[in-house]
Amino acid sequence: AALLSAVFLGDREGLGERIETDFKRAGLSHILALSGLHLSILAGYLLHLLHRMRVPRAVTFPLVFLLLLTYTALTGFSYSLIRATVMLLIAELAALLRLIPDSVTSLFLSVAAINLFAPSAIADLGLWLSFLATLGILIANEILPGRKRKRIGARLLHATIFSVILSTFALVFTLFLSSYSFGAVSLLSPLTNLLITPLVHLLLLFAPLALLFPSLAGPPVGWCASLIRLAVDRLAALPGTYISVGYPLFLIVLFLFSLYLLFLLVGKLPKGGAFFRYTVPAFAAVCLVLLGAHLGEVSTPTLLYAQTYSSEALILRVERKTTVILNIEKAASADSLVRTLNAAHITEIDLLILPQYHQETAAGLSELSAKIPICRIAALPASAEEDALCRAAVKETADALGILWQEEDGTVASPAEELDIKILSDIPLSASDHTGFLLSASWKDTEIRYLSAGILHEFSKEDMNRFIGQAHFLILGSHPSGAQKAKALQIPADCTVIVGDTEKAPPDLFATHENAVSVTSSVRYRLR
Repeated sequence: AALLSAVFLGDREGLGERIETDFKRAGLSHILALSGLHLSILAGYLLHLLHRMRVPRAVTFPLVFLLLLTYTALTGFSYSLIRATVMLLIAELAALLRLIPDSVTSLFLSVAAINLFAPSAIADLGLWLSFLATLGILIANEILPGRKRKRIGARLLHATIFSVILSTFALVFTLFLSSYSFGAVSLLSPLTNLLITPLVHLLLLFAPLALLFPSLAGPPVGWCASLIRLAVDRLAALPGTYISVGYPLFLIVLFLFSLYLLFLLVGKLPKGGAFFRYTVPAFAAVCLVLLGAHLGEVSTPTLLYAQTYSSEALILRVERKTTVILNIEKAASADSLVRTLNAAHITEIDLLILPQYHQETAAGLSELSAKIPICRIAALPASAEEDALCRAAVKETADALGILWQEEDGTVASPAEELDIKILSDIPLSASDHTGFLLSASWKDTEIRYLSAGILHEFSKEDMNRFIGQAHFLILGSHPSGAQKAKALQIPADCTVIVGDTEKAPPDLFATHENAVSVTSSVRYRLR
């Protein structure tokens, strides 16, 4: 019922954040936002029905226009629906006057009319996304070959390819605005539109009937909605398909799309000419080369450490799985973590470990999930009352976002088979209101140790040296704030020491250990 209400009436109140996020990651957000797609489907069915009933065209047009105007009014007069209604009005008037309709001209006239009578529409994102997507589809219709095929198989194949190309053009034309507005883009959009749009057609067809005959049309509507929800849930979970605009591969493809779009707009393109026979394979080949380079990059075992004034993250990417140990105090610092992940060609987080909780951790999780999909959260315990309340808020946010929540204490189940992670968390600190934690990670022959700031004062020097052992990487964290300066440590000579806060580092560390590095933003190492 909630999905039907969103698709047919544009009412998203009952959907929940998880479903909206899944539609966004699958490249299907426009289905939940009333647009020309919905109006064209309804208009198409009405025109076909009236034509089959042999209703005169002079009666058909006013009747369809009145019904569509009523539908637009019931759904709140959204600018995208008004644009589609005005376009239909112009096209039908041209047909009645026996003029040749021009869809591109109708599109520009409709948008100009809306902005003339409602100047505030110029700032409406939905209107411009609808305008650009429609423009892309209309241009694709103009330049794509339109040969008739007799065989059913050939017709079906042609219709499938044509649908994918139309969706791709819509994606290309909206790419700049949508990526700027939402900060991320779904690469699945052409495929998901091919799969889901027929189901949306059926849903919109049966929706009015379900209102009149609920016992007869209700079950088909429920089946369509359930099938759409199931498909979107599976498609949104596919890895590497929803990428942030800061992702290096996205910027390269965006540049190539720009060049391709330039050719389409200014080139002399004969209908069905040689342009597509040569440029499409060339463009596809370049994208495949970029994809190969991307796969080679993501297969490299990597350790990253990133920190700002209000957050700290240890990132381990092994066996193409990404584990992030995150301590986030301010929601705004999620953007800096997204930039770090983008620079490392990371498109999703397989496991997010939260060893500490703060008042803005839940908001930070929501901000992070909007740009980088998160599959699972390993939640460590929190004994202090304030930390427990913050932890409960984080769990509520994770549930709303549809992120799997897993209670952990000690050994954490890693997404990578050969990566072992152990955490001792919720350790009271004498010089801070927050708690600290110790982390031990092992991957093949590589040993990694993390010590949060101030933790050295809670254990003896012998215990700490035993914990560090023969570590290859030692991270001395910068959080929590207010922690004391670290004591001297016995560090292996070949160990790389990453220091998050120089002021809290052990005395003479940089003078006595040549592999010590102070980090002000982020640092990245390839694991041995």
